[in-house]
Amino acid sequence: MTRLTSLPSERLISDFVLHAERYGQHLLEKNKKADRHVDRANDIVRELRVRGPAEIRLLLPLLSHADGWVRLSAAAHLVHEEPGLAVPVLRELAAGSEWCSISARLILQVWESGALQPV
Repeated sequence: MTRLTSLPSERLISDFVLHAERYGQHLLEKNKKADRHVDRANDIVRELRVRGPAEIRLLLPLLSHADGWVRLSAAAHLVHEEPGLAVPVLRELAAGSEWCSISARLILQVWESGALQPV
């Protein structure tokens, strides 16, 4: 496994997309590999945060990604830095009928209660 600290930010973002997509796929299949992908995406976000505020904002374009799981993951991680952009994405997903709508509703509930903590 490549150390995240040695990867360029662009690679981290593309890996984040991959893990968010695979998380959704495995979750729908009830495959335990889903946990590994969410953990890896969280590791990537932690690395971006260490690199600074500009780096975490590299997730912003993912708020309009074609895949709902990618939008959900990006919005969930950006809600603290960019609530005006992330919360509408979460609300849109929560109102939908995709499987990720359940997760979006839960994230919004925790966010609105003030209990959502950044990774």
